[in-house]
Amino acid sequence: MVFARARQYPLLWPPGRSWLVLGGRGAGKTRLGAEWVDALVRGLPPFAHRKYGRLALIGETLADVREVMIDGLSGIAARARQARPRYEPSRRR
Repeated sequence: MVFARARQYPLLWPPGRSWLVLGGRGAGKTRLGAEWVDALVRGLPPFAHRKYGRLALIGETLADVREVMIDGLSGIAARARQARPRYEPSRRR
């Protein structure tokens, strides 16, 4: 998050609101998601006020989630700053 501009940080509104990230191919949507998840898991302000233990990733298929969001070039595993997240494929979690 070193390169983010002030206007790119989340607005300080009540939790529970939804965000929409809209962009074309190569716009950085997956990278943004991976950085966001990393900040939530680590409890980094202003993104989170506590550490999150479990998160759900939603995609069209389980394979899409695994290939793009987890193992992709900009995915969570590639961008994890500390210990890599644990993924249990046999239990689908």
